[in-house]
Amino acid sequence: MKSPVLHHLLSDLPGRLEALLDVPIHSSKAPGPADSGWDAELTAGDWHFLVRAKAQGSPVAVRSAIAQIQHDIPLIDPKSLPLVVVPFMGELGAEACRKAGISWLDLSGNASIKATGLRVRMEGIPNQYQKRGRTSNLFAPQASRLTRFLLLNSDQAFRQQELKERLVLDPGYLSRLIKRMCSEGLLRKDASGRIRVEQPDLLLDVWRDGYHIQEYERIQGHLPARSGEHALEQLVQRLEKLPFIYAVTGLAAAWIHTGFAGFRLVSLYMDPTPGWNLERELGFEQTDRGANLWIIRAKDDGVYEGQTQVNRTNVVHPLQAYMDLKDHPERAAEAAANLRERFLTWGRHA
Repeated sequence: MKSPVLHHLLSDLPGRLEALLDVPIHSSKAPGPADSGWDAELTAGDWHFLVRAKAQGSPVAVRSAIAQIQHDIPLIDPKSLPLVVVPFMGELGAEACRKAGISWLDLSGNASIKATGLRVRMEGIPNQYQKRGRTSNLFAPQASRLTRFLLLNSDQAFRQQELKERLVLDPGYLSRLIKRMCSEGLLRKDASGRIRVEQPDLLLDVWRDGYHIQEYERIQGHLPARSGEHALEQLVQRLEKLPFIYAVTGLAAAWIHTGFAGFRLVSLYMDPTPGWNLERELGFEQTDRGANLWIIRAKDDGVYEGQTQVNRTNVVHPLQAYMDLKDHPERAAEAAANLRERFLTWGRHA
């Protein structure tokens, strides 16, 4: 039995597809086994669509649809075109479809469809199925404690009580987070009630997709230095004499962990005591122009989880550096890919 949301999507689909292609749509039976299991089979002109529909466009749901299609490919007539249909397709889902070479359409009005004689690409239309009212953010700063901890310990399973004690989260809040993440396929609770990450790579992708370090309070400045390494050395020498908690992140952290690429920008988390003159203590001029220093005030202490000290420098865990590199300049994308390959493989190269 289809869910009400899925039933609504499939009812709307013919009209949406007809408007998109500007050709009449009618249902028909696809070549192949009698019980094909497709959610819908539609013909538009010379094109026959085999539809896999999901009631939500989460990366987990989209990847599930892709896996189902890939399983059925040997049974699909070459003239038929598999199509993933969701209410709204996010960036991760669209990228997964692109890599798999599978067409998709969302009922918000976006689409990427490729077939012989057919090219359709519509992007940028807002989510028309956004729930009204406040919805909990799985990756809000405090909520991210759960994701970060489970990714750092992905080879283990934990009881909910143990997670509550180790993460210092409200029991009700933690319970809602776990329930929702399990429902979206990001976590799994086994028969004994222990919780673990179902797919670490997917959880990391989903977390990073909505992560933006710009949302944190940040001071930008310029520190006179010959290079990024020289600026970092000066900062560490001065920070050793100050009563501040700090940890280097971003490009400098990637360089410390892997030696990958020179850098100009030094970014670090720090929680200075109010009233301190940071510019005088650290020797920089506060300015956005030509800035080579970011001082970031963490919204939650979880960013320090797993930090280490390398050559007297406090540096965030590679996981946190990888997240933060998303919003850094210079060779940040390459540095992030290098960090992920070196430290965030979860046994793929074991």
